[in-house]
Amino acid sequence: MELGLLLVGLAEAVTSDSVRADDNPLVDKVKSTWRAHDGETVEQIISKVAKVVHFVPRTWGVSGGIDQSEYVFLSWTRHRDNRSLEEYVIAWKVTPDGTIKIASTYAKPMELGWRAFALSLIAGEVTDGEKDVNLRFLHDQANFNFVTTAQGKLGNLLGHGRCTIVEPVFVDYFPKVDENQTTKGDLWRVLLWRTAIFRGPVILPARGSSPSRNARDKSGNRNPSCQAYRDISLGLMV
Repeated sequence: MELGLLLVGLAEAVTSDSVRADDNPLVDKVKSTWRAHDGETVEQIISKVAKVVHFVPRTWGVSGGIDQSEYVFLSWTRHRDNRSLEEYVIAWKVTPDGTIKIASTYAKPMELGWRAFALSLIAGEVTDGEKDVNLRFLHDQANFNFVTTAQGKLGNLLGHGRCTIVEPVFVDYFPKVDENQTTKGDLWRVLLWRTAIFRGPVILPARGSSPSRNARDKSGNRNPSCQAYRDISLGLMV
């Protein structure tokens, strides 16, 4: 996950007069108003993520956008000594009507809560060959309970099926599946390999709707064990 490339897209959206503004009223608005789906604030999520991921918050800032929106951004790095001079950005877009949305695509899993965001960052560390990755967190089935299926919480199902989570794991966001997509809303993908309860892909609509198919093993029984299928591909619509 080359997060540095995301800075390019941000630079195209904002003007060059961005300023550091830890105490700016717009920064305070994002900190106090924006909420994940489970009610967590930005600062609560950042505090929890920093304990399990290579995530060191640095500076808050504000920039004007070419579309008359404003952007609040948080810069962060993976290493406190920052020997590689790496610096990443999470940006929130504040529209003229006051709507606040995450503008950085890679950070959109944050909307599902701190565990989803942490899992997405750890998966990126694995892809990038980062040292001392928190694989214990990545492999903990309980951390996947932010996904709810018709049979229950995904993490609980993985545990009941005696599943072992292995790499690669993906928790990411897609603004649109394809040009012919008719379902409203965005798509978050949770992809697990070599351990599964569902025959993928399974689209899970939000707010209690049923998935496109129920979990069955090859004999037709519900709640199969992990040996039933090789992989799992879950999409969470919100």
